[in-house]
Amino acid sequence: MEAYRDRSARYRPEALADHVAELFARHRAVTSADPEPDTNLNPSASPDPSVSPGLSVSPGVGVSPGVGVSPGVGVSPGVGVSPGVGVSPGVGVSPGVGVSPGVGASPGVGASPGVGASPGLGAESGLGTGPDEIAEPARISSPRPPSGSQDQRALRSRVLGTDEASETPLRRARLDGLGARVSVVGAERVVEVFLAHADSAAVLVLRRSYETGDAGPLLAGRRVAGVSIGALAAGAVVTESAARSASRAVRLGTRRLSRTEAMASRGSWHDLPRALIAGDLAALAAELIALPPRPVRARVEAELVRVIPVAEVRSVSYAPGAQRLDAVIADAAGVTAVVSASHAACAPGRLDSMAAALRGELRYVAGSVRRAGGGVVIDPIGFALADSVVVPDLAPADRGTDPDDAPVLSMDPLGLALDEAAALLAELAHGGLQHAPATVPGRLRTASGRLRQVGLRRVGETVEALAERLGPDPGDDAAEAWVDAYLRVNLAADMR
Repeated sequence: MEAYRDRSARYRPEALADHVAELFARHRAVTSADPEPDTNLNPSASPDPSVSPGLSVSPGVGVSPGVGVSPGVGVSPGVGVSPGVGVSPGVGVSPGVGVSPGVGASPGVGASPGVGASPGLGAESGLGTGPDEIAEPARISSPRPPSGSQDQRALRSRVLGTDEASETPLRRARLDGLGARVSVVGAERVVEVFLAHADSAAVLVLRRSYETGDAGPLLAGRRVAGVSIGALAAGAVVTESAARSASRAVRLGTRRLSRTEAMASRGSWHDLPRALIAGDLAALAAELIALPPRPVRARVEAELVRVIPVAEVRSVSYAPGAQRLDAVIADAAGVTAVVSASHAACAPGRLDSMAAALRGELRYVAGSVRRAGGGVVIDPIGFALADSVVVPDLAPADRGTDPDDAPVLSMDPLGLALDEAAALLAELAHGGLQHAPATVPGRLRTASGRLRQVGLRRVGETVEALAERLGPDPGDDAAEAWVDAYLRVNLAADMR
């Protein structure tokens, strides 16, 4: 138990909760055998507040004792837990262990009932519009294919990713650096380098971990296959010995005969494949809305990393309390998006270099995109200027000019209620249902009340259903209730 506590302390509760919920969602998606009628995602259309149509576990297939891992039991790193095995909240599944890279669903998973509509993942009235407005309910009209049919087998293959090779060699490949991300996992520094591969029109990720206290500027000098991380992240790489996994992680050959060379980049990202360049922010927002729920999407690296051309930087502001820098950019049509980054000790120059790039001759920004508050938010990993590429996480700290614009103070009761519920559910998964403090049911009921106040009635009902099932010896029904609540809360957060 002491070893388990040491390992689980390295991972954020949110990451553990995501992995546990994803295991349940994929298991339900491939084991629910009954054909489904038209499914209305309106909260009032589902008769059971704790289990949504399409993804309930069919009789005899659920997470039963002896098959699932009981609450509070740790699964140590390196122990493979297949997607069909139920893992109850509190199981310490380390990132990348719960579902191996080759197991992620292949791109193109359709939003059919039971897959697109995860348990408790109904679109709430008012999502994306705030509590005072009621959005039209989303509807899924195609029935789920019968068990054993060719369509059902194809569905399982897409969800589990079994039709992709575990590794594909890349011969004489050109990889364009889009930037890097530096993070902390326990006592390690993890560096992720994002590389655009034109032949496959995909963004690949090169990941390295170092047991050191060095920050981004020093990590930029570390070498991989004879090339520094800084050159990989901001240059163009030509390699004769590389391999990409089904999860879009890339490995560079290190043998003597393997040749990898890096050239300086001038930020000419306009030559990248059209699939990676989001020149129309309105179309990008529509693409994000149409995605299937995250737990049953393709489990690949850099899934939503895009390159966004910048026609105008409208404002740059800094929020001292959150140590966050926000910039509003616009595309050629005038549609806006927010570029947002927060300070981290492992990347001391992140905000300074970002502010300098936004004040310079900015042409493109590369980063992971998501929806929030009805718009597109970009978490930047790199900036292309007129003649260079800036990687904020690898840049040294340099006191620059303060942003001219004051931070915009916005009250988002919908977001606050969802964030509070998600954090509480993640805390439960991290500690285990058997070890939940006596105050947790009351806190869950309070969170449920706030969700109802902002119009998310069904989300609130699933959270309260979990509170009712907690006790001294919670069983499988409590684990299922946790999954239903966590998936519904997270989909609501993704759709707002």
